[in-house]
Amino acid sequence: MQYLSGERRVPLARWWKVLRETPAVWWIAVLGLARAPQPEVLVRLVPGEPSPAGPAADGCPGLEEAYRRVADVLRRRRVTVLEVDARRVDPLEAARRIDGVCLDLARTRATPLP
Repeated sequence: MQYLSGERRVPLARWWKVLRETPAVWWIAVLGLARAPQPEVLVRLVPGEPSPAGPAADGCPGLEEAYRRVADVLRRRRVTVLEVDARRVDPLEAARRIDGVCLDLARTRATPLP
């Protein structure tokens, strides 16, 4: 987690091991994505109810857990996290919700003109 958060760099001697065991962490380190700017709003599509087709149709559950953890970390850092049910999403309603959240944030964080 320290490599992903940017708190520590992958030592040159460990790059090969990190590449073999966790290629995603290696790529994040190589591309310098560990210190990406923090967003003010995160829109997260949540999978909703499990698919009757089984786990294969539900995608990668480990990836969904990682997204959930990222959202939790960002919430603790006072980022507004808006979750939208991916299986029951009405695009127009989702856009209205996102627009409303962004406008509210703009109103509360805007600095008054002199």
